[in-house]
Amino acid sequence: MHRPAWLDEEAEILGLLSSLIDDLDKRPYSQRKQALRKKLNKKTLPGLFRHDAGSDQLWSLLKSLSTDYHIFDIKVDHKRGPYAAEFDNAALLFLENAEPLVRRWLLRPARRPYRQEWSDAVYSNESCFGDALDEFANRPIQVTGLSAEDIVLGFVKLSSLISKGMSLRQLSAYCFFGDSKFLDQRQDYVEKLFANSNIRPRPVVVNAYLPPRFDDVLFVENQDSYTELVLRGGMKFAIVYMAGFRSSARNIRDRDSVSLHFHHASTESEKDAFQSWWFQESSQLRDVWFWGDLDFSGMGILKSLRQRFNNAAAWRPGYQALLRALESGAGHKAETASKEEQQDPGEIGCEYADQELLPALRIRKRFIDQEGVLLDAI
Repeated sequence: MHRPAWLDEEAEILGLLSSLIDDLDKRPYSQRKQALRKKLNKKTLPGLFRHDAGSDQLWSLLKSLSTDYHIFDIKVDHKRGPYAAEFDNAALLFLENAEPLVRRWLLRPARRPYRQEWSDAVYSNESCFGDALDEFANRPIQVTGLSAEDIVLGFVKLSSLISKGMSLRQLSAYCFFGDSKFLDQRQDYVEKLFANSNIRPRPVVVNAYLPPRFDDVLFVENQDSYTELVLRGGMKFAIVYMAGFRSSARNIRDRDSVSLHFHHASTESEKDAFQSWWFQESSQLRDVWFWGDLDFSGMGILKSLRQRFNNAAAWRPGYQALLRALESGAGHKAETASKEEQQDPGEIGCEYADQELLPALRIRKRFIDQEGVLLDAI
């Protein structure tokens, strides 16, 4: 069927048809259970709602696309008011058989399935992927705004650098569009793909405040609370800040995996003694405490921390202040602070956390961040 002669002069209708094809590019009819539907309103077709001669003309052209070209069915609202226009609250149901025709009008051919695009891109660069070629071709990675070829070419570039001893973040930024976090959740995949991988470990940065003559060590989840404790002074224990979950890193007690940074004018002997304890090179015992947010995530950090420092326990003075605030009505619901996905960690192994803190969270269904209490209340 021929292309309407008037189509190029009707920018809003062209835009409407293009938006329908955009929707099908994202989710083709093969993945849909219902017809593609587009409601008519001031956003989808603003000219229609000016209620002038131009809107009448626009409505006439839409009906022509329906009756003469069978592009869509028009579903009018039979419950609309007696004085409402026919198109008020109407909807267009784009017909599946019309897709090839509209694509031809707009010069937008249908895309191949993404899996096929991925496979073709991988096999066209097969020399880069060795024995893992077939598995890589069958495990597409899809990222919004990027083509399969874009991503595969990033892995092609990666294949030439993977043995150079660069960090994962460096490799990621260099090979994948300047995005240093692209490979963050894919390190195991990369190491399996490239047998010659030599990724330099990214050390965890540990900030530690060492006062004179201390025995205990307090881990603090959040930076502001750590800073306030350090500025307050007079503490009887070392204070450690590692940005939350970094304290649960697998190799946190290995020298090659950690970069220790010390605050305060500690002596070299104090630093050496702390490092010797941290890296388990001495038999010295220290009590380890953790203070963080009173929520499931904070309790999860404590649970993980106990796997690295098996005597770690919730710091009672800090958590008592948070618990008092929670019981007095302070705190927030999970959904108001984007914490809906936090999971109850179950039993932790710390008596205070298991018997008092976690039950309070489960009963009250509210959380409170550690910055919510002043140190004067501790």
